[in-house]
Parts: sequence; structure tokens; C-alpha cells
Amino acid sequence: MKQNIFENNFPGVVFERERSIDQIRVNNANLASENTILESKIKGYTEEDLNLIESKARFKYGLIKEGEFFFKVNRTVETEASTENDEATL
Repeated sequence: MKQNIFENNFPGVVFERERSIDQIRVNNANLASENTILESKIKGYTEEDLNLIESKARFKYGLIKEGEFFFKVNRTVETEASTENDEATL
């Protein structure tokens, strides 16, 4: 099957693709710059700052560290006071 360069807008398609690739490169460069700024801010944090961030993340978002276990108590159940003679039942 032969391609007709006039029907396919051959040169125009290539230029459009090059422009979109250039725009993607500009966006990537901007994101890389933002990442560099964020990395420098993170590296500038002191140990105290990092502990504060961690405590806020744990309290506000319920985040836990790898290997930790989280137990959530939804409600408490009140029982009658038992004596030594009472048998425990489930």
C-alpha cells in the first residue's frame, strides 16, 4: 500500500510531533527543577523537624512504619466485676 504524503500531511505531522516532544521536554525540565528544590528542602530538615513530620503523619493520616502493627479500638465493653469464684465464659 502506497502512502500519499499530501493526504497524510507528512511534513506537518512531523513538525507537530516535534513540537509536542519539545513541550514534554520543557515540562520534564520544570519538574526536575521542582524536584531539586524539594530535595534540598528535605535535606535541610533537622532531626527534630523530621520527628515532627512523622508524628503529624502518624496522627493525622494513620501512617505506620514498615514492620509495625496498628490496632484500632472501636469501643470499650463494660463487664460486671468478677470474683474469684466466678467461672470465665466466652
